[in-house]
Parts: sequence; structure tokens; C-alpha cells
Amino acid sequence: IAGLRAQGRSINRDYRKAEGKKPEGFFKLEKDFYDKKRSNFLYITPDEKSGIRIGVVKNKPKADLKFWNEAFTIEMKNRKYSQLHKESIKSKSVAFAVYYLKYFSERIYIVAFGVKDDSIIIIEALFKTKSITAHMKNTMKKYIQSVEFD
Repeated sequence: IAGLRAQGRSINRDYRKAEGKKPEGFFKLEKDFYDKKRSNFLYITPDEKSGIRIGVVKNKPKADLKFWNEAFTIEMKNRKYSQLHKESIKSKSVAFAVYYLKYFSERIYIVAFGVKDDSIIIIEALFKTKSITAHMKNTMKKYIQSVEFD
């Protein structure tokens, strides 16, 4: 949680694999994201104003979602990120805490994470403006709901 960062890849080595359905209006950059590590995002819009990435890290120290919510809230306050909205979204395999944060000027950084056994599934998105975020909110929700993890 402490290593998350909006401006670049937060997770460089996945502990395990989580998958979601390609969000509507996005291109999938699978080879650049996983194999070549050239892209900060797994999914990106054609105008490059929105990007989404997903990764899995070890649940270390082993804790529940409540603990990680508290840790995340403290970390974001320390970074001076403004929390705009928080919600819970369930996929078939895990419940996610979803945070909408004002990152820089108009940019919105979305972080969703869920805990399952020894893993934390993390989804990050960066949208360049509030209006783009509002337009993409339902797309983001559908993507999170589609995430599968076993």
C-alpha cells in the first residue's frame, strides 16, 4: 500500500494473476505492460487521457480489508491526496474498497484493492480530468466487478 503511486507503475512483479474484462473504450496493451514493462497501464484510451492497471501483491503483513483500509487512508493523508469519494464494489471473487483521490490539479487517481487469503489485488486508474472521471465511472465499476481471482 505504501508503494502505490499514480504517476508510474506501482507493481513491477505480480505475486499472482488477476484478470478483468477489457473496459469499453480502452485498448489493451498486454505485451507492453506484462512482457516489456514499457507501459504504465494495461488499458489505455486512444487519446491517452485515461489508463488502468491491475496487479497482485502478497498480503504482508497478513491482514484483512479493514486493516488495509486504515493503512491506505493514513498513507494518502500523509501524501496530501484529497479523498473525493469512497465506495465498495464486489466482483465474483473478492470485495474491493475503491478510493477516488484528487492527485494533481485536475487529475483523479482511483485505487481499488481487495484482500483474498495471502494476496492483495490492486487496481489503479488515472484520469486526467474530473469530467473524464465522471464519464468513465460506470466503465470503471464494470471493470472492477469483472475481476476474477482464484
